[in-house]
Amino acid sequence: RASFRKQGCTTASLTFVCPSPPGQALQEKVIRSKVGEKVSLPCCHEIPSSESLHKYRVYWQKNITDVVLAYSEGNMISKHKRYQQRTEMDPRNLTLWISPVEILDNGSYQCVVQRNSMVFLLLNGNQISLASADFSNPNITAEVTADSCDLTEMVIMCTSHGGFPKPKISGALNNVSVEWNASWVSKSSLSPYNVTGKLLLNVTKDVNITCSVEHNGFVKSTSLFLSIDLVCKCLCKDHPVILSVNCKPKYFEACNTAQVGSEL
Repeated sequence: RASFRKQGCTTASLTFVCPSPPGQALQEKVIRSKVGEKVSLPCCHEIPSSESLHKYRVYWQKNITDVVLAYSEGNMISKHKRYQQRTEMDPRNLTLWISPVEILDNGSYQCVVQRNSMVFLLLNGNQISLASADFSNPNITAEVTADSCDLTEMVIMCTSHGGFPKPKISGALNNVSVEWNASWVSKSSLSPYNVTGKLLLNVTKDVNITCSVEHNGFVKSTSLFLSIDLVCKCLCKDHPVILSVNCKPKYFEACNTAQVGSEL
């Protein structure tokens, strides 16, 4: 079969929210970090230089219900098992550090500070942000499926992997929008997605194919130019000889039993 491929790499990013203190209008502060790297979440409060952490109880919570870590009288008294070996807190400005960042770290984080058994600062986010992982650059594959020398029937595949959340896939054929027959694969609602788009085409002239994958406002696109003169089919036991005048071995994937015939 004739195959054309264009490949890319995978990156990922996460988004967090740092809300404003009570009594002020809620202002979101979005902090972005790549999955696998280190991110800091500010508590928006700093212990005065004349005091120390020993006079305070500090809680970092996620989505109100889960305690990420807790300090009392300067000592850590609790840490969520999912954050073991991945979190630390600055003893002065109470910034929470998470490393390495994971997709499951998605959520709204709150910093609760107590002094003399009374809560005097509660930072409470009211919006949960979605973690975001970039998809790989779309990979476009074009395969000839016709059994005649017309070489007009083709299957176009576009694949991208490793991203989150579930993406949209779109495309264009010679700058005219086309709708992919799309499918998605993910182990769970909080796991990375793989997406595949499929097109069946009857090609009669050179075409330029574009595939775009969009998630959380981010778009990755790949284009592939298909010249009919470069569409070749390898010679296998079960297939006829179909070669174009300008056929070159680099433009197709040989079958296990393939032999390349002479130019017509």
